[in-house]
Amino acid sequence: MNDMILIIGLHPLTNFVEEKYRENGKMVTAIETYQNSIDVDMFEEVCIMMDGKNKDTADAESLSAVASIAEKKTNNKIITCHLLLHSNQTLQLLQKEDWNECIRSKMDIYPFTTDQIWTNTIRVDWKPVCLSSEYVPHVVIFGNSQMAEMVASNIAHTAHFPNYIKNHNLRTRITIVDDNAEEIMKRWTSHFKHLLDNSYYRLVDARQNPKVLFFHEPIYANSREDFVDVEWEFVKASPYDYPVRNKLQIWAADTSRQLLTVVMAYERQINNINNAVNLPDALFNLDIPIYVYMKDDSNYSLLNKQGKLGKIIPFGMIDKGYDVRMPFIAMAKNVNYIYDLCYNENIAIDHNQLYKKEQNLRFAVDIDKKKRDELWRKLSNVKRLSNLYNAVTVPVKMRSLGIEENEWEKFYDLSQPQINIMAEVEHNRWVLEELMLGWRPCDDQETKEVEQNIEMKEILKKQKIHYDIRAYNDLRTDVTGQNVRLYDICLCAALPLITNTFAEEIK
Repeated sequence: MNDMILIIGLHPLTNFVEEKYRENGKMVTAIETYQNSIDVDMFEEVCIMMDGKNKDTADAESLSAVASIAEKKTNNKIITCHLLLHSNQTLQLLQKEDWNECIRSKMDIYPFTTDQIWTNTIRVDWKPVCLSSEYVPHVVIFGNSQMAEMVASNIAHTAHFPNYIKNHNLRTRITIVDDNAEEIMKRWTSHFKHLLDNSYYRLVDARQNPKVLFFHEPIYANSREDFVDVEWEFVKASPYDYPVRNKLQIWAADTSRQLLTVVMAYERQINNINNAVNLPDALFNLDIPIYVYMKDDSNYSLLNKQGKLGKIIPFGMIDKGYDVRMPFIAMAKNVNYIYDLCYNENIAIDHNQLYKKEQNLRFAVDIDKKKRDELWRKLSNVKRLSNLYNAVTVPVKMRSLGIEENEWEKFYDLSQPQINIMAEVEHNRWVLEELMLGWRPCDDQETKEVEQNIEMKEILKKQKIHYDIRAYNDLRTDVTGQNVRLYDICLCAALPLITNTFAEEIK
């Protein structure tokens, strides 16, 4: 019974998921639509993958299937549900709201879109970005599609590096190029107001002189230490405009100062392919990663005729790519477990307490997997999302330390200086997360109120105002009397434990 999987829906991704389950020895039942006669208590997991020809209808059918399965369940076992959605807006809504208790008590639901899973494959740190690096990742995204916005959003969440600590001018740079760049900028300043309020960004028209039409600096640029390690550029242009092509060549060659990645993310697949193969030859000669958004790979052979197939990385295909093991969810559970030890049980973890020497290095603090899963079950969707954002950046952090994923299982130790550096990186990541989720820092008056009465910190949180959205060096004590840096230090001291346990489980 524990090996039985139910797949509902005939989405193009269905065959891929079914094949992956069967490779892992699971018994799969696949049906087109949910049927009330099915005994859902038999199944360990259910995948709901309705066809998305009409996105709103498909998402409504999927949510209806979730409710029907929850209503039908009679045993006490929690069933894991992989829920494919077709609208990124629906996904964002479900991540901010919790399921009702009837569903939550019977199902553990993980909604996703194909756009979301593919954005995690874009690696902007294709050379390690460590403390001593003088270069920063620079990602140039072409297009005004849902995927383009999700790529930019995901990079903002994940691209945080140690070299910003030594030089705050070394910010990750995200350039969005499109004829409607001004509208994109307005949309971003509306959707992510507090992020853009506290960021450097500019609007450029590649076809005019002067080219810079608007420049914004953070609202606290002259009164507080810089605390946002990503900057933005919105460029009105096409991939064929000379100023853009010239800049791409300059950026590609400027390896001492930047690490260029290009993403073609227009809505039409054929446009992305044509635009990619016609990029300046310098990008191909210098092996610059070029990601091309393709909903399927039927046109991929076109690239081979241009002799540039090996230089281009396709992403976004709707019929493949989902890992049913949910690796980032597995790691997020570990992250949440460590945070709970630090915050709720007051266990201060540093590199001396985390492990002990026996015949080999071994952890003195172990992850209790049963308790870890119980803690995870209690989390709201919003809290889960925060842990997931952390987990997605774990591979980035490890690469900054010179450790690739195939080495995680053997990795047991971080030095205290490494822990301190990565703690600051983690705080910078968290700041971006909170700003993108609609939180803002305290203004000067609110800061004074908290300084006079620490209880005001919790009161302001109810208004999505966070006293800790500030530079790492400016972090202060909370109601426990501990400096809040402790939590980042604990999480980073536990990175070997988080990744080692993950590597063992995800095999």
